[in-house]
Amino acid sequence: MRKRQTGFLIVSLLTILLLLNLGGCRHSRESHAKTMTVTILEGEHYLVEKNQKEITPGGTVVFRVRPEDGYSVAAVDYPGEYRLYSEGKVSLIELIDVSYPTRVRLNLTHYARTITYMANGGKALTKEGDVVTRTYDITCHIRPNVSIGTDLFYRDGYTLTGWNTMPDGSGIRVGLGSRVTVDDTLTLYAGWEKWTDEDFFLFDIAEGAAVITGYTGREACLVIPEMLGGYPVTGIKAYAFAGCQARRAVLPKTLVTIEKEAFSGAALEELCFFDNIEFITDECFSDCKNLSVLRINAIEDPYGYSFRRESVLADKFDLLITTMGEDRLIFYGGCSMWYNLIGQDAKDAFGKNYRILNMACNGVSSSLFQMELLRQFVTEKDILIHTPEISSVQQLLTFTGMFHGDDKLWCAMEYNYDLVSLLDIRVFEGGVLESLRLYLDKKKPGGQYTDVYHDSRGNEFYDENGCIPFLRDEPMEELVDSILLEASYLEDLSRLEEEYAYFTEQGVRIYVSCACVDIDDVPEEEKGNLEEMAGLYEEKFSAMKGVTLISHLEDYVFHHGDYYDTVYHLLTIPARRCTNLWIRDIKAQLTAE
Repeated sequence: MRKRQTGFLIVSLLTILLLLNLGGCRHSRESHAKTMTVTILEGEHYLVEKNQKEITPGGTVVFRVRPEDGYSVAAVDYPGEYRLYSEGKVSLIELIDVSYPTRVRLNLTHYARTITYMANGGKALTKEGDVVTRTYDITCHIRPNVSIGTDLFYRDGYTLTGWNTMPDGSGIRVGLGSRVTVDDTLTLYAGWEKWTDEDFFLFDIAEGAAVITGYTGREACLVIPEMLGGYPVTGIKAYAFAGCQARRAVLPKTLVTIEKEAFSGAALEELCFFDNIEFITDECFSDCKNLSVLRINAIEDPYGYSFRRESVLADKFDLLITTMGEDRLIFYGGCSMWYNLIGQDAKDAFGKNYRILNMACNGVSSSLFQMELLRQFVTEKDILIHTPEISSVQQLLTFTGMFHGDDKLWCAMEYNYDLVSLLDIRVFEGGVLESLRLYLDKKKPGGQYTDVYHDSRGNEFYDENGCIPFLRDEPMEELVDSILLEASYLEDLSRLEEEYAYFTEQGVRIYVSCACVDIDDVPEEEKGNLEEMAGLYEEKFSAMKGVTLISHLEDYVFHHGDYYDTVYHLLTIPARRCTNLWIRDIKAQLTAE
């Protein structure tokens, strides 16, 4: 009886173990069935860090892809929802809610353009000869910078003053080192200007160089030679060209300094020079009442992206230039717009009908400079949303000169000096050449046209909308800058109204909204002025012809804990709140119209 019982127990235990094992097998098979393989198919011009991954149905998977230079992931053939974004040169592909085993192909865009340079009467300085071809990666900068050219070609008795799309100079002119739109390929011809006869110049020779002391010619176009008496021209003395009747002057690339009053009272309308000059200031051209156009050629590598974040303004203008003719919402202001517009939120709200562009830059740099450039690239399809900072004399255009702080602009213009040639410098209350000189004084070697700005934390300051893409979630202990609520700032906005008129004459609609106000930073004795300032703000802007005030200042009040590093840069969550206020106000106005 015991043996039977023991045998029964053994059989029972074996049965239980077998059942457990079978259950385990079923569980194993069920577990295996809950995972599936997602594959990024390999192809040309890119590498996938790990092209095959196991995930559970309904999950999300991210692949890291590194395209070759000049290429970018444009789309994937995944039928569901996906996102494309980047970390430096790495493209991240996020497939969302994957329900079945999937094999995904990538579609790449080739971000490269080719420019052929023709000597056009010049001689080669390299073994490449009179025809030189260069290929440019436009992954980061959508309009390439052309060759400086003085290292490619030369021509005895002539100065290379730029490139042209036609050999006779009748096409589109492009300054040396400036940017150009290239659809696929482009041919540019060297533009040469013959030196004015040496007999018209008075000069001294000292320390192996020629310094011009006088001029007797009467040519309409003055092209100062690079060599006089067999020596390089490095300086121009005071009054050397006083009263000169030339309408246009080309300075040589050898020139180092121009003394003050050198062109005093000259009839100049246009000045062409190179950015290796060491001393040039407005006082060199005192009483030159007709001088309106500056054409600056690069002869040295740029430095802006190594120096200041405002250098991305050149890229923002590329966006503006290449989207002309589209329906656009152009957001403009100081830092409080640059940092605080969340581009994706604006795109989600308006992207079906409008292209979103954030053209804002540093609020203490010349807003007149920026607005004068903006109006060169707008059409009747555009809406300009301006958020002037309430205590910024630059943003309100109550100060219209340029000064040392405008090196923030020059580090951007260095990447496309041709933008400067679009301005009539007479609109400024001085300081244009002086501010350039101050920037050139700070310039150091080491930059390249292909550089992309990153701050000390590796943050980029520019995305497809011109917005700042990085997350700001940690406030700094101390904030810089200040904000005031003084009625005097809004006393006379006539110059700003005049600038608005240039836009409205082209059919551009202008919506004025508000920049953020850090009420905790306002001096204690001015905190009670908010209501008065809001009323004055409404009174002034509502009275402007063709301008629509769409917001109330009181809605845009924030507190110290909302800010990142200055009283104009909001943390990401408060910035999203500010963006949603702009979206609300714009939608209300569009609906009303």
